[in-house]
Amino acid sequence: MAPPSIYGEPKIRSENGSVFLEVVVTGADVSKIQWFFGADELEENEFLKFSNSDEGGNRTLFVAEIKVSFIS
Repeated sequence: MAPPSIYGEPKIRSENGSVFLEVVVTGADVSKIQWFFGADELEENEFLKFSNSDEGGNRTLFVAEIKVSFIS
């Protein structure tokens, strides 16, 4: 079995006070996905949420949402 690979280019977008990191991967096992910042594994919390959706054709969209708050 071939290892997972990134399909296309990862994307960064912002919307409603959040920044979204999106990547489409082929051949990924959703239960084994991990997100890292450098060498540190990231875990969900009140400011960081992970999600995924089936894009068809053995492709999965993985999203990390970072909630940004600004102090005025």
